[in-house]
Amino acid sequence: MEITREAKFVTPYFGSTGYLEGDELVNGWLESQHDKLEHPRYLPIKKAMSNDRELAKMLKVFNVDETASPIIGDWMLFRCSINAAKMAGTWYLYKVSKEKWMNSVRFSPMHVELSNGSKVTEADGIQIFPTKGSFFTAYQFINAGVTFKFTINVADDLILLADKIVDEETKVKTTEYIPDFDKIGECVNAVLDKMQIVGVGAFRERFGKFKYIV
Repeated sequence: MEITREAKFVTPYFGSTGYLEGDELVNGWLESQHDKLEHPRYLPIKKAMSNDRELAKMLKVFNVDETASPIIGDWMLFRCSINAAKMAGTWYLYKVSKEKWMNSVRFSPMHVELSNGSKVTEADGIQIFPTKGSFFTAYQFINAGVTFKFTINVADDLILLADKIVDEETKVKTTEYIPDFDKIGECVNAVLDKMQIVGVGAFRERFGKFKYIV
């Protein structure tokens, strides 16, 4: 079974992967944010820009594709779906365990593009959140409203239906297990529904929420 959905972020989407020292593309983007970084709030980032190692300690960025454009990774949707499956109660309602779900679903494409009418090619900005003591963590973010499209591929044996077969000659009864596509559809759509409130990216409890538009 294959289901394709198009969604829109209803909250900002935050980067969740660590900045790698020497990343010229990220450094170039930071330089382009020079005016914004003049604000006192962003002083920790401005100071760290002269020390790549310190910058790597505090900065979280987006996963990117081969053009260095922000994306949602298929692995991120996969992890989101695992949490959503628990919220949807797949074991109690459909006898689909966490392990069964993990072994039966895959998301595509590997790099899900973001769009605001055209392909999103860079972050909208950077936000700083204080952590313990005097430390800060900074995150690239993209504003709410951008859209993305993905496909979930589901194995036919996610949920099986027992079908009794009687041999006409011997009258021997055997059981054949066939895909229960109705139940599979119900289960998958229940998980997809919960994925909207689980969200993707950093701070999923607050950001990275989305809603389906198709």
